[in-house]
Amino acid sequence: MINLEHEIQKTEAHQLDDMSFEELCEKASNVWWRLSNLYYLVSDEGKRFLFTPNPVQQDLLENLWYMNLILKSRQHGVTSVKCLLFLDKCLFTDSERPHDASIIAHTADAAFRIFQSKVLYPYLNLPESLLKYFKDKQKQQTQTTVRFGHNDSFYSVSTSVRAGTPSLLHISEFGLICSTDPKKAQEIVTGGIPAVHTQHGNSIVTIESTAEGAQGFFYDYSNKAEQKNYLVMQNKHVLSSQEFKFHFFPWWRRVTARSSEAVNIPARLNDYFNEIELKLGITLDIQQRYWYAAQEDSLGFLMKKENPSTAQEAFAQNTAGLYFKDQVLHCYETGRIGEFPVLSIAGVRTWWDLGLNGMTCIWFTQDIEGWVNVVDYYENSGKSWDHYADVLVNKKYIYIVHVAPHDIAQRQMGAVKVEHRWELAAQVGLQFRRVPRIAHKIDAINIAKAFFPMCRFDKSRCEVGLSRLETYRQKYNSMTGSYSNEPVGDDASHGADAFQTLACGHNPIYSGEKRRGKPWNGIIQSSDWRAYI
Repeated sequence: MINLEHEIQKTEAHQLDDMSFEELCEKASNVWWRLSNLYYLVSDEGKRFLFTPNPVQQDLLENLWYMNLILKSRQHGVTSVKCLLFLDKCLFTDSERPHDASIIAHTADAAFRIFQSKVLYPYLNLPESLLKYFKDKQKQQTQTTVRFGHNDSFYSVSTSVRAGTPSLLHISEFGLICSTDPKKAQEIVTGGIPAVHTQHGNSIVTIESTAEGAQGFFYDYSNKAEQKNYLVMQNKHVLSSQEFKFHFFPWWRRVTARSSEAVNIPARLNDYFNEIELKLGITLDIQQRYWYAAQEDSLGFLMKKENPSTAQEAFAQNTAGLYFKDQVLHCYETGRIGEFPVLSIAGVRTWWDLGLNGMTCIWFTQDIEGWVNVVDYYENSGKSWDHYADVLVNKKYIYIVHVAPHDIAQRQMGAVKVEHRWELAAQVGLQFRRVPRIAHKIDAINIAKAFFPMCRFDKSRCEVGLSRLETYRQKYNSMTGSYSNEPVGDDASHGADAFQTLACGHNPIYSGEKRRGKPWNGIIQSSDWRAYI
């Protein structure tokens, strides 16, 4: 992130500082000259550079319509060029037609970072004489807004459209907004986009995102825009100013999507590359193939979502291998992810996944009016039992029970001897009950899937836990291009395993078995664990 106290200020000379104000004004009458000579940005590596449009950015600028739908792969710089274009229009528009520019980001933190790095930084690093002219007349500036006094244009970056009628609107990562916050997406669709009067000819709307599931507003808009784009290409339709023009920017158009480092390219990927070349009439050179193979080996099933070759591919593959993606999305769509605070009328249960040297995860629930309210989530790694006991005490909840998976019975080194983990926990006041081991992992996963409709999640306190559930995925074999029946053992798996403890241990109907003559009643007292092994 740009440091507000240091890097936002102009610390280096502009290449045009020696040019007079009059000379700059004459040159600046051309928008293409301005966009290639005036604005500095900071790269992801923290290096300052003079912005010039890359081929994709130039394509977008040359082919902008009033309404624009942009489906893309990663790292084309679409948001960067839109931020600079809007800044340029705010600075250099006539005072009789001031612009009200708005960028909508998917989170407040993203909005802050976009404004500071892609609006304020290029503005404050203009050539000295131009900056002085604009700053002397500037009316207002906050952490995410600025009002220019010379023509009364206004620029804001936020998570929603403020009251008013913006003339320039860019929505960043709209697919992600639709996936994680459907209510906010609906507000943008019903209130934000219609507020821009594109029929006046002075306005631009752009919506950009990678694909985030084959549902939601972004998916629907993309499909409709692509269909109309096909009709336009066939001379069977003429776009109105209130219809979206479709733009698609695949990975192979990115100049940096290349690698000189040779990697093994599986036969199936070479077949895929050949098919793409034939289908699209392009040529993928060996450096592009190396880059794609290395990226796919890292990203697995997410590759075609993050770096699609075609628009259809972007939406077709992006949920493959995710165990709980549909279940979490349905929770959002049905309003079961929202504000569900801890209530004093009920006690709290905790459900654990235990890491010996890895991550330990805890879900906190309350049973409220037939619902399982998932009210909190906590995770950490490399901590002792004392740490987790303190966490529970500091939350000040009234606990009914703490439930652990079957491996609470494993032995580990205590202060003076090897003890069972539940005995070590008991020494700091944590009395556990135990859920027996489910013989097959996929059975526990399916039990968890069936358990989701019973749950409501507090959005703020469970944000990290929900992200673990959303990204819990199957192992991917890059050689065969297929998925195994086993989950990836990453951080997401621990949070998901704790949720499986909840699903398998909360309701006795999920296990009707008897062990050594004792009926299964949903959970097992830690003191009785030997009888159930």
